[in-house]
Amino acid sequence: MPTMLCFRRLPAYCLLLMACLLATHTMARPQAAIGVLPDIHRDYVRFLGGRDVLKINEYGGDYARRDVIELVLMLQALSLGGFDHPIQFVDEENYFRSIRNVIDGKTLSISGTIWYQDLVDQQSQLHISAPIVKEGQFVVGLYTSPNNQRALASKNLAQLTQLKVATSRQWKPDLNTLQQLGFDKIMFTPNWVNIARMLNAGRVDFSLSPVANNPTKEINVD
Repeated sequence: MPTMLCFRRLPAYCLLLMACLLATHTMARPQAAIGVLPDIHRDYVRFLGGRDVLKINEYGGDYARRDVIELVLMLQALSLGGFDHPIQFVDEENYFRSIRNVIDGKTLSISGTIWYQDLVDQQSQLHISAPIVKEGQFVVGLYTSPNNQRALASKNLAQLTQLKVATSRQWKPDLNTLQQLGFDKIMFTPNWVNIARMLNAGRVDFSLSPVANNPTKEINVD
């Protein structure tokens, strides 16, 4: 990878645990609704491949992206904690809508980690856990298409800042980092699947993404 960037993230896991524990006193085994973005849900199903999520102890392989493994670990943690309510996955429209649905009580939690800065203004309405990924531990890479020779040939920041980069306006830490590094050819799209399509079509040169958990560090998007 040409460069790596670090971010601090905090999850909303504890909100799910608190809400569910309170629910056990008021009704018989209610479903626990967890918000999941459709592409994460799809890759989660593919990663499982019919396996029991509670029996998984190897977290690599096909479709083992960070978002998928976070969901696997959440479900395993709930089980280890004695939580046995049925889980209902609710497909979310986007990142901020998934947060809003937790605040509004439509879901109990989100399937993965959340930027702390996106929760600060809602602290009175949410139970936010201590950091799961601490500052300096979260690493991302610059990802491009294997056919983008200009991006692959870039060897330094000065060359990279001449390229077009895709991100989402919702991913504020990514956007702030790109701007601080001097990138000004930034194109916006609401989700990762659209970014992958833009990369494949050559409309942009690269995007930021967590490093894939496979030997080649490649990311494949259908």
